Amino acid sequence: MHKLDLTLEQEAVVRLNKAIVLCLDKRDAGTRELLEHLLGEEEDSIEWLEAQLTIVNDIGRERYLSEQLRE
Repeated sequence: MHKLDLTLEQEAVVRLNKAIVLCLDKRDAGTRELLEHLLGEEEDSIEWLEAQLTIVNDIGRERYLSEQLRE
């Protein structure tokens, strides 16, 4: 579950970075700022997903899932 999400987020970061470069070339500051904000959110999401995958690796899938049910 998290692995697929992580892959999708990483692909989104690549696309956003390309779009930001295009905005810089076209001198579109407004769109660039919006995309940079989205990029920050994607990067935060990647960090969270990587942390969750590390936890799953450390404690096991079953315990991880049982901890998620408690919250």
